[in-house]
Amino acid sequence: AFNILTKILSIAWTCILLYVVDPWLALIIGLYLIPYTFLAQYIYTRIQRASWDLSMISQYFNAVLRDSIAGVKTVKSYGRIRWSVGRLVGVGIEQMRYLMRHSYALIFGNSTIIWGLSWIMERALYFYIGYRTLTGALSIGEFGVVLMLSNTFRWNAQSLIDEIQNIRLQLVQAERVM
Repeated sequence: AFNILTKILSIAWTCILLYVVDPWLALIIGLYLIPYTFLAQYIYTRIQRASWDLSMISQYFNAVLRDSIAGVKTVKSYGRIRWSVGRLVGVGIEQMRYLMRHSYALIFGNSTIIWGLSWIMERALYFYIGYRTLTGALSIGEFGVVLMLSNTFRWNAQSLIDEIQNIRLQLVQAERVM
């Protein structure tokens, strides 16, 4: 909770400083954070759903394994060993499919879309600040200050959004599955 409060205060302070130096840049970053928040919410919801599905199938696999081990004598007496092994292998393959789905959701969502949007915004900031410097609106000294303030504002806001979404992801393991 203290970390989140610290980030909120840091975001507010850097936003105020950036607004004093360049109000349009503060507005651009603020407008960028709106789709970033919605996209992060969507992607982390997909990852959360994949985590929940993986948790369900893992518990089902453990139940099938437990039933197979406990009932070996019963299964052996009825001649259903092949059926029991086939069921265990089938559930294991299904568990691996859900694990791959979860891994792809993490890789594609976090590493591709979220990182890609951040990378595009970073390049747009470099272009905008460079353009303002070349046209004379900012001096060479102000270039570094504005770049540092804009990156600090954007990084802190993105890390706050990502931290809140990661808290949602960590709650998947706390859900009780009946």
